[in-house]
Amino acid sequence: MTSKLSLLLLLLSSSCMVSTLSRVYLTPDGGYKGIVVRIDKDVNQDHCHEIIKNIKSLFTAGSPILHSALSGRAYFSRVTIIVPSSWSEEKCSNAITTPTGNTPYKSTDILITPGTGLAGSIPYTVQSPGTGLAGSIPYTVQSKQCGEQGEKIIFTEHFFTAWNTTSTRWGQPAKLLVKEWAKYRYGVFDEFGFSGDRFYPNYFKSGGSIYPTGTTNAMLTGSWIYKNGSSLCDPTADQCYFRPEGPNKQITCSLNYVPFLATVTGWCDKDHAKSEIGPGKHNVLCQGRSVPDVIFAHSDFKTRTQRSVRLSQELVPVFDIVRQPLPKYVLLIETSRAMSGVWKWVRKATQNLIKYELPDNTEVAIVTFSSEAVVTHNLTPLTSERVRARLADTIPDSHNRLSRTDDRCVICAVKVAMDQVLRNREAGGHLIILTHGDKRTLSEDDEEILSEYDKYYNVRVSSVLLPMPGEAPLSYYNTIATHSGGRSRSLDLSASKMETLAALIDSLVEIIGVDTPDPSDLPVTVHHQAITRSQSWSSEGQFFIDRMLGRDTVFGIFVEDDEDHQIKSIKFTDEEGSVFGPYTKMSSI
Repeated sequence: MTSKLSLLLLLLSSSCMVSTLSRVYLTPDGGYKGIVVRIDKDVNQDHCHEIIKNIKSLFTAGSPILHSALSGRAYFSRVTIIVPSSWSEEKCSNAITTPTGNTPYKSTDILITPGTGLAGSIPYTVQSPGTGLAGSIPYTVQSKQCGEQGEKIIFTEHFFTAWNTTSTRWGQPAKLLVKEWAKYRYGVFDEFGFSGDRFYPNYFKSGGSIYPTGTTNAMLTGSWIYKNGSSLCDPTADQCYFRPEGPNKQITCSLNYVPFLATVTGWCDKDHAKSEIGPGKHNVLCQGRSVPDVIFAHSDFKTRTQRSVRLSQELVPVFDIVRQPLPKYVLLIETSRAMSGVWKWVRKATQNLIKYELPDNTEVAIVTFSSEAVVTHNLTPLTSERVRARLADTIPDSHNRLSRTDDRCVICAVKVAMDQVLRNREAGGHLIILTHGDKRTLSEDDEEILSEYDKYYNVRVSSVLLPMPGEAPLSYYNTIATHSGGRSRSLDLSASKMETLAALIDSLVEIIGVDTPDPSDLPVTVHHQAITRSQSWSSEGQFFIDRMLGRDTVFGIFVEDDEDHQIKSIKFTDEEGSVFGPYTKMSSI
């Protein structure tokens, strides 16, 4: 008899942050709503009041600047500030509410990170020119092409807690917000170069002279200096920075180059930019198009023209301060007769999720469905191994306990989850649907109902689809997952049984990852191997763990038969010859 073992090593370590679709939109009067500013959980709560106060100041001052720079087309109208779940009203000196269905709390447009942060993107400071890329400067994470929205804007805690220093060093902070907002929302880039950079050098030659790379409407006066501030630096031979000197009152643009100059109020279009601007990042990536050209080609402005000047008080944004809700998972598991062929693996994967993957104190409920749906277990916090085991054991243990029909009413399960499990507790709700996912599972009316739940209750909807060979999964599952900030994965059931189990486990781990604000808490699979044996044998293999990983390392063996796996022991030997094991005691999921 031949059986297979799948070896799966999971490490809790750094991985890519999962992003959620931004909910920012432009109202008919030009106001941006749905902006989410999220404060990282590791930011010092003692700074809460100061940070919130200065976030408000930043947007309040930035709104008329954006309005003016865009010729009256847009301003900041409503901003939601998300504070960590553990923060108190007493520390923040502000009322903190629970997000409602209309509160955009799942996405992140601006993230406030702890400490002073990494290097930002500006070539020099006002107070200390030539110091290079200082840590507290905001920056935008951009990985897409010209004209496409970025991932998020990053501000550091220090930017808000050292407000006077921030203003002295960088000039008016609100201009930096508008600069980064343009990069994030419209897909424009910095209009300067970088010292020593091959692609975007910070100087260019013209007519035998050397000029600083950057977009302005007139010649910027200044001198080349070393990083330590000493003068007479040669940018063609050394690491140099161009320091503006004198009032430079002739300069009125561009915000993406010299936002700290008092006279700079907008971006240079082709008619106002000086003839030569050099190989700045925006000029290169946008192939010579000006920043206004890219901005006004954005979908926000396709039907919006220049508007009359609004009164300044009308441009003051509204702020909502809400607490990050903890996730509440409801597993919606199809138990139709059609699931009998994969039920063993569905059960193993969901039990693994409950027993080992979900963080402590996470609330979980289970709803099973075929022609109708039933709450198998209501929301329960995972407070101990005993509670995890008891909850996992409520999942039917055999395909013989499944329904005798092939009916698969997904919307029945969704309604039960929303009406009986999450009623009046929708904030943080995350529906995870495990189903065949074919066209029989949802009708067009069902899809409309599910979309309404997403719209009004702001829950995440994720799915793991197990279509029969030759059947295509319903595309709507991916649509609703994308829109609600969830994930949808479709598995190939023609793969081996153990590969199917591994794929189920990986999919569920990926899905719960969207609720993890800190990427260092996400597990990373560093070794995965399937092994076949037909007689008495021993097997050896090697894998590498980066020195930056290794926190709470788990080595797991998934077997086809829990009782007759015939594994006697496992032993590990590191590169220095130290032996760990042999381990003979194993627990089963």
